[in-house]
Amino acid sequence: MLITAFLTGCESSGSAKTRTQKSGAAVSGKEAGQTASGERSENMPKKQTAGRDNLGELAPKFAELNDDVLFGEVWSREDELSARDRSMITIAALFSAGLYPQLKAHLSLGREHGITKEEAVETVTQLAFYCGWPKAWSAFPLIDEVWKDEAGKKADAVPELSAFPTGEPNDAFKQYFTGRSWLAPLTMEGLPTFNVTFEPGCRNNWHVHHADKGGGQLLICIYGRGWYQEWDKAPRELRPGDSVYIPAGVKHWHGAAKNSWFQHIAQEIPGENAHTEWLESTADNEIARWAEKQTAGRDRLGELAPKFAELNDDVLFGEVWSREDELSARDRSMITIAALFSAGLYPQLQSHLALGKAHGITKEEAVETVTQLAFYCGWPKAWSTFPLIDEVWKDEAGKKKDEAPELSAFPAGEPNDAFKQYFTGRSWLAPLTLEGVPTFNVTFEPGCRNNWHVHHADKGGGQLLICICGKGMYQEWGREPRELRPGDALYIPAGVKHWHGAAKDSWFQHIAQEIPGDNARTEWLEPVDDKEYDKIK
Repeated sequence: MLITAFLTGCESSGSAKTRTQKSGAAVSGKEAGQTASGERSENMPKKQTAGRDNLGELAPKFAELNDDVLFGEVWSREDELSARDRSMITIAALFSAGLYPQLKAHLSLGREHGITKEEAVETVTQLAFYCGWPKAWSAFPLIDEVWKDEAGKKADAVPELSAFPTGEPNDAFKQYFTGRSWLAPLTMEGLPTFNVTFEPGCRNNWHVHHADKGGGQLLICIYGRGWYQEWDKAPRELRPGDSVYIPAGVKHWHGAAKNSWFQHIAQEIPGENAHTEWLESTADNEIARWAEKQTAGRDRLGELAPKFAELNDDVLFGEVWSREDELSARDRSMITIAALFSAGLYPQLQSHLALGKAHGITKEEAVETVTQLAFYCGWPKAWSTFPLIDEVWKDEAGKKKDEAPELSAFPAGEPNDAFKQYFTGRSWLAPLTLEGVPTFNVTFEPGCRNNWHVHHADKGGGQLLICICGKGMYQEWGREPRELRPGDALYIPAGVKHWHGAAKDSWFQHIAQEIPGDNARTEWLEPVDDKEYDKIK
């Protein structure tokens, strides 16, 4: 059956116009906590009153600054950095400083913001190398206390990795997988699309997608770290934002890295007599020989301190930093930057800012991290750190003002000038793959939307949208608008008059795919009426 092929297979930056009007933010595996309309979700911190409650009489000005500035103006800037990330960096900074009463309070707040017990434990485990073993011994009992009601939690529970659903265990095809996998159908219309989740080390067998004409498979990576390999070729590492077109007839396998959960969207390309041939399992040592190894310790200190160099390369980086199933590389960089900032270790901080940039941290996120932690670690440290950020990201100094912000792991691409006459507001277009089913990432600034239009085809055709970041809207003629959020997949049949774009106060990204069809074409019509658009809530 065709389904066998399917089985094998952010953060939005809204424009905050005032201190109270905020956009929603979608992050990997977590919702940032506030909707684009300004309403608070269950993960959003309530209005802070701890300062006034505890110090209102003794230190009223400090209480005001704590509640209204630190929490009211800084913590609330979730368009710049999510509530979860803010909790992560604050926990790291307080751990680094050994401020345990405040650390316990922020562990509790972090739990409200979606940090798991396992992530808290992994944070302390890593930072013990940077801040010292005694601090870790003091912090672990606090974690145990904050999460004490989870003592009986199932150890084999599947974490929430992204905005896309994990689905059900992939039991029907488990004989073709090493390790556990899960399958979630996103849409069965047009181009059937599935989200596939792999536990660390899980991968499918070698296999081939056959077809007399057309066929093959498309993978779109959305979370974690994975591998793809074709027969007689070196494995290719897969990261969020990567797309892989696999032509029919190519022997291959794909799955998770041994130390990272992994998710990709899988789509079978339509073809004549399409079917999948399952072959032998992937050898356990297939990936290990290709894995990149840390050598900084040996390169710089191999002669002077060989044991330290070995521990740095093989333990800290080889055994701890590599545990991306517990905490992503980006999160590890965030907490390490926060801890080094707290300690005032600027040479190491600059190195880890550069590593963080490689792991996907943006300049804006680094600036926001320092802005928040200045309240916890002191203004002088912030003044010392901002020049380091400027130095690390100096290659972005000439960035055009009309470039889209980095909203997700997927590229924003170039301004969509060729079709700007059909859009209200600015949009950007990034081709992900032009093979199989041409696939593009489309970025809309707040308020941007395309005109009413129709995808025509004599047979087949239509369009598939997969929502990646932010908040958007979709409307068919004669129907009410529908809100779009990360994890949504929407099939638009040929012949349906419709429009789609961003909410008026949120950036938005979706992947767009034109479904193959006979004589397929697009008819562009009138713009969406401004008054009607402004009525949408």
